Amino acid sequence: MLFHALEEAGYDHGQASDLADKSFEVFLHARHQIEVFPEVEPTLETLARHYALGVVTNGNADVRRLGLADYFKFALCAEDIGIAKPDARLFHEALQRGGATAQTAVHIGDHPGDDIAGAQQAGLRAIWFNPAGKVWEADRLPDAQIRSLSDLPALLARWNAGSA
Repeated sequence: MLFHALEEAGYDHGQASDLADKSFEVFLHARHQIEVFPEVEPTLETLARHYALGVVTNGNADVRRLGLADYFKFALCAEDIGIAKPDARLFHEALQRGGATAQTAVHIGDHPGDDIAGAQQAGLRAIWFNPAGKVWEADRLPDAQIRSLSDLPALLARWNAGSA
């Protein structure tokens, strides 16, 4: 989109392409200047010892740029495959990449529609990450809700104990 706007503004094809690429790099750099919750790395370390972890995102945050890639078996960006959450096909692709089934997989996300409804429509259990304590407004409830990522290992252990 920026590329086309630059061309319409009078830049030649090469200049527009170069400026758009440089602008996107600036955007990506800024996008990854985030503060990771303090419990993220210890929680991922614990989970990665017991589970195959994957990332499914509609956004452009990259776990490699965030320094978290070693915890994940795969990272799946909607843009890369042309399917976005809540489309069940994206979750099915994640299951395939993770070597899991919908019955054994769990999706953790913060968006009621894209994450929770999408995962549930694909047959997965869905955990709503809700650090702000918002009120759930959708009809179908998440399978669980957590306020801190550090609550996740114990919740998954309870679920696993219940299915054994």
